[in-house]
Amino acid sequence: MNAAINEEMHCVAAEPHSVFLHVGVVLADRSEEVAYETAVLGRLRHGYRVFQLRNALGTRIELCHLLVHITFGSLPNHWTTPRQLRVKAARLEQKLKRSTSELQSSTSTFDEPPSPVRQGSQNAKSVRIVSSQGDPA
Repeated sequence: MNAAINEEMHCVAAEPHSVFLHVGVVLADRSEEVAYETAVLGRLRHGYRVFQLRNALGTRIELCHLLVHITFGSLPNHWTTPRQLRVKAARLEQKLKRSTSELQSSTSTFDEPPSPVRQGSQNAKSVRIVSSQGDPA
């Protein structure tokens, strides 16, 4: 997840004490990370926090800090059980079969040759093609 300055970033973690948050500062062309800090997500507290950043070797950089605002929330668990997934897959498969058969039946009507139009019939239409300049083609 890449967030720029003044952008929000959301991280959903089922086990926050097992998730590491890596905050890095990269050059504008994203070619190199110049500073970073890592923290366990579950150990962070709500509110404004200051991360003292480190160089690529892991040494803290003097007078190099990053101010972040941390908020926590919860999301409802909408995970489905394997049985629910199988039922949904079966329904979608049935719907796909119905749609396929309907499509095949509707395309079979286009495979039939068109009925000839008798000259002088009321169904006969004449078409005049006009070019984009308005001159008859």
